[in-house]
Amino acid sequence: MRGFVNSPTLAYYAVYGKMPEQWIPGRTNHPTKTWRGMQVDEHLKDEWLEALNSIEGIEIRASCEGHDETHVAFVVFRFIDPDNDDKAERVAEILSSGEGIYSLADRGNAGRMRIVVAGKTWYGRPDWQSWWERLPKIISNAVQEVLSPSSRLASALASFVRYECD
Repeated sequence: MRGFVNSPTLAYYAVYGKMPEQWIPGRTNHPTKTWRGMQVDEHLKDEWLEALNSIEGIEIRASCEGHDETHVAFVVFRFIDPDNDDKAERVAEILSSGEGIYSLADRGNAGRMRIVVAGKTWYGRPDWQSWWERLPKIISNAVQEVLSPSSRLASALASFVRYECD
């Protein structure tokens, strides 16, 4: 993707595979609540937010409960350790293999890699609650897969083999 796009627009792109006709605004007039001193969408359950924010190795940067087919449900996160930014695309690939999960890695406004995890769902749809309930575990599994010691060893060995064979 060329140039920075905001989180809602990136989520739309992940779900539909094309850019919307115009940027999707991040601030909407949908009802919000205060959670840990931040404004979040009203219908996001505290337990989902707690589970997402307790995933080791990442920090949540943005979210939307989903409001309609343009404003789809999403979470954007990045690795806490910038040294792991090179793993963002692999995490997005793993996440995209999940049913009803659309994910992309992209460079954010601060120049760091971010990962959007989106669903073609929004508040009021029959699949909405189950999508949010399973999301923390799906993200956690993908992140831990790429951050696990065995994954780092395999990556190092692959780099070594490529170097030795060149």
